[in-house]
Parts: sequence; structure tokens; C-alpha cells
Amino acid sequence: MKNIYKESDGVFRIELSNGFREDGTRDRIVERVYGTIDDAIKRRDEMKALQKQMKENGLKAENGGYTLTQTAKIYLDDTKYQKRAISTTKGYKQLLNNWILPQLGNIKIRSITEQDLEKLYDKMRNSININTGNPLSETFINHCHKLITSIFNYAKKKKWILSNPAEFVINPPKLKIKQRDYYSYEEMIEVFELLKNYNIRFRTAIFTLFNTGFRRGELGGLKWKDICERKMPITENGIRKFQTNYIINIEREIMTVSKELQKENNFFKKYDIIEQVSDSLVAIKPKTDKSIRKVVVVEEVYKAFMKYRQYQIDNGFIPKEDDYVFRTNDLSNVWHPDYITKE
Repeated sequence: MKNIYKESDGVFRIELSNGFREDGTRDRIVERVYGTIDDAIKRRDEMKALQKQMKENGLKAENGGYTLTQTAKIYLDDTKYQKRAISTTKGYKQLLNNWILPQLGNIKIRSITEQDLEKLYDKMRNSININTGNPLSETFINHCHKLITSIFNYAKKKKWILSNPAEFVINPPKLKIKQRDYYSYEEMIEVFELLKNYNIRFRTAIFTLFNTGFRRGELGGLKWKDICERKMPITENGIRKFQTNYIINIEREIMTVSKELQKENNFFKKYDIIEQVSDSLVAIKPKTDKSIRKVVVVEEVYKAFMKYRQYQIDNGFIPKEDDYVFRTNDLSNVWHPDYITKE
């Protein structure tokens, strides 16, 4: 059997050619399989498929296993294993590049122990968040721990390792849930009064956020066709009448993407990109199916949008149904969602 050698009953050795080493000698990937010949054949085919995938990604499989850097790249690229929102992938890459891989990236995953992870977490606990000037929170470190756990679970499922060292960490970072701070009714009234001092675009955006709880990306992803009024039949005291409802449809959100990310193979398909909005903005499907929804709003929100629409018309821009609602001050481009709360 090609590439498969029987060592004893129920033990098979798989050997795959892996090119040549720097000294000119032939390199091989060797792995033992315990089970039947069919198990060995299945594992050999899996190894060949992975070897081909890594070659296409510019990586070289190493005898003795993959490094954490290599494993993390394969994990993030494997959309068949788990499809992630583009925002999730961006967050994972930041955690990996800034905190995890500088410490553990060059180590083979088979050699990483729970003690290595505990040292990483202890080092993070003594590190400073450059944005706040404060020590890293346990919640932040917990996010790193969860990502590491997921990557090792992936490697375990691929049979690259036998156990997940993250499961044996003695003092794993714990997620701390902060008590949310909400605006009181009086504070909201004060905000609405203050909004009168700002331009109509900012007033419309903030007033909508307060009344709906939309995320900035969802607000930025609104098109004029998503905002409508609809007369709905109701029966009151046995009398049939019509009631006007004001509805906003959430079907997309916009977000920033780096040029590096846009160069990835199958970028649009991989991240469920609906359309390219600008050089740095894309429209994507909402993160979950439940995020695609119809939201009934009060009449005042609808009127705020209509006033903003009229403002655009008065200033020379005729909005079409497929145009994005929020635009730059000169109305030439779509308003960047990260700037909505930075007026």
C-alpha cells in the first residue's frame, strides 16, 4: 500500500514525501496510526489533503507537527470547519498577532503544555493595555484563552495532537461580566435636548441609536429602501381600522476591512460580503440569522429620517432606494460607521 507500512498488528506507519531540507536531504512526514488498514488509508488521505492546502497557502508541513502559527492559520482559513463573521476573524487575528503568537507561535503544538499557557496568562496579567494605560483585564485574557482552546480543539479533531493543554490549565482566566449602565429617562431627555445643537445627520443617527439599540454597523448599513411606513389592519371594539406602523429592516451592516484582508482568496465568499461600498468599507450579512430582523419604531424616528432625506435633496443629492442613508457631509460618499459617534 503506497505510503503505508505495517509495523505490527493494528499499527501502521504513514510516510509522505515533504520535499528536501536545507542540507539537501529528503524530508518526510511520518505518523503512526493505531487501528485497521482502512483507518490508515483514511488518515493518509487526510494528511495529503492538508499538505496540499498548506502548500497552496505558502506553508510547509514539518515532520513532528505544526507550529502554533501554522495551526492558527489553517484554523482561520478552514471555513468548512467553522464559518466566522469578518469582525470575529479580525478580532482573532489581533489577539493572535499581538499577544499569543509572539510568545508561542514558533513552538510545535505537540510541545506546548498547560504550563506554557499559564506562563502566557501570567505575563498578560502583568502587561498594560496601551489604549487605557491599565493592566489587561481577566475578561480580555479569557478571550485569548478561549481562542487558544478552540485552536487546540481543532488540532485535536484533526488528530494532530492527542489532548488539549488548555483544558488542564490550573488557573484559567475567568470572564467577568460587568453590570451594564443604562441611561435614565431624565438623561435621555437631556441628550435629546443637546442633539438640537448638532447637524441633522448626527441628530438622526444618535436619535435612532437611542430608540432602537442598533449597532453602528447596522445603522451605517441602512438603505432608504429599508425604512418604510405600512398601514396594518387592526380590530378594535369590533371595528376594523388601519394603523400606521413605521418599520426599519436590518439586512446588512457595513464595516472596515484592511487591504491585506481583501487580498485573501475567495474574500467575498469566505466572509459573506454583500458588496464593496468603498475602498475600505464592505457590506456584510449580519452576524447571526436572528440579527436579520424588522424593527418597529416610533413615528418620531421615521420623521427624523424623512427630514434627513429632504436635507439631502435640498443640497443637491437625490437619494435612490438602493442608496445608503448616512453619507459624508458633502454627500459624496457613505459615512464611515466608526465616525458616527465621533462627531
